[in-house]
Amino acid sequence: MPNLPKSIKVLAFLLFLFAFSASATFASTSYYSSFSRFLPSYLLKRLESKLGERPRISWPAETPQMPTTKLLPTAAPTGVPVFPTVTPQPTAAPLGDYKKEYIMNAINEYRRSRGLSEVKTDPYTCSFAKERAREISVNFNHDGFSQRVANKSLPYPGYSLITENIAMTSDYKRVVELWINSKGHAENMQKDTPFVCVESYGNYYAYEGWRP
Repeated sequence: MPNLPKSIKVLAFLLFLFAFSASATFASTSYYSSFSRFLPSYLLKRLESKLGERPRISWPAETPQMPTTKLLPTAAPTGVPVFPTVTPQPTAAPLGDYKKEYIMNAINEYRRSRGLSEVKTDPYTCSFAKERAREISVNFNHDGFSQRVANKSLPYPGYSLITENIAMTSDYKRVVELWINSKGHAENMQKDTPFVCVESYGNYYAYEGWRP
């Protein structure tokens, strides 16, 4: 190489390196960008004057594509529901509290009219009344009660007097009226059984009275 100033020789050497590594665009750009940090500023200016402005990499901005919400048109009402209406089947359930309260109040009102003390519910009579209400929905008679008396399998810890009334009606407000108008049932409601409970299963009602 002829006698040239040292700075020109360095510049020529750098040009050689740049030309050699220019085969891969991204690699050459990144190499040039990192290598240029070690060059004196005056050499960078002379190099850029020969090569033009330094290439710069701009990473693409990633704009997330949000899904476009489309509303389906609503169908005009036709009078026929889209989904079939499920009609709940009637299920026999224990007597609602409001029904029990109504019937027990009616029983005590009847007893007061006869000068008798009021009766109250308890777990033994209510449990037995629920069981009997289910039974009389299949066999509407007193057989289940009588058999327990005969077999000594009544669900009481002991008793000195027990009574039972049964009724079948779709109107719970008529239950006590039906019993009042029947001599034997009315007599049971007048008996000295301090614990009484009435439960139902569907349209079937069972009255259980107990005196320990």
